[in-house]
Amino acid sequence: MKLSGEILAILSALFIGIAIPLSVLSSKEFGVIQVAVYSSLVSVVFLLILTPFINFKTQIKKSLTKYFKESISITVSRAIIGSLLFFYGVSLTTSIRTAFMLRLEPIFVTILSYIFLKYKVSLRQIALIALMIFGAFLLSTSGSIEAFTQTQIGDLFIILSLLFFSYCYIPIKRIGKEISPITITIINNLVGGLILFIIMLFLPLNLLTVNSSNIWLLLAYVISFFVFGLYFYFAAVRKTKPWIVSSLLSFSSVVGSAIAYFWLGETLNIIQILGVIVILISTWLIIKK
Repeated sequence: MKLSGEILAILSALFIGIAIPLSVLSSKEFGVIQVAVYSSLVSVVFLLILTPFINFKTQIKKSLTKYFKESISITVSRAIIGSLLFFYGVSLTTSIRTAFMLRLEPIFVTILSYIFLKYKVSLRQIALIALMIFGAFLLSTSGSIEAFTQTQIGDLFIILSLLFFSYCYIPIKRIGKEISPITITIINNLVGGLILFIIMLFLPLNLLTVNSSNIWLLLAYVISFFVFGLYFYFAAVRKTKPWIVSSLLSFSSVVGSAIAYFWLGETLNIIQILGVIVILISTWLIIKK
């Protein structure tokens, strides 16, 4: 059964929403670079199981020759820079704030689509982007900028990571019709994970130890995000416009925040809830357009 780009984006949002609190807990439990390395490399093991269903060898060859530049750009922006910024950010903040900060992605996707893909950006979209920024301000600061907390630093790093995550829409849009999402993810995670692993070996701390009693957090994150969430994400980008996919991912915030509330007991105050509402409304208006 063939699924539309919109349905694929919603499926992606469901699994990414599940992955949000798992990513926060994993980064706090194991450390930033450890999670970035091990989640990338472990995901390859699961994804290799799916390769018999695609023309994997041919696609690998094409990725490393015809689309070498695009493949490298995805790896650097998502698996290396974006991941490090994201995991550092979530290690300083909470799951429920992370869930809604991630909904700022359409801001960067819209701007980058205008720059690289020559998509037209209307005054309406610019106004909605400004509205999103205002909602993010309310969510992160509760309307006050008198004190700059560690949690707010985490929010800023998450937002910065979105710039690099959003850039991936551009090369994926170029190669997605010929290269399977499974192949894209395997190359991205294997190369990026190995590069980060080599860097990790030169760091002074003992970074190779992982608490086995909580390894399920890392495995659950890998399966929900890389195996399902990212696969459906790449598949959705192949079929529909980048900002539509990015906007539909707002559903992940609902899922992630619900899990954070019922499982972790995290809450927001009235002003922060207002910020969330502003973000979600502006996101929905972008989708409607």
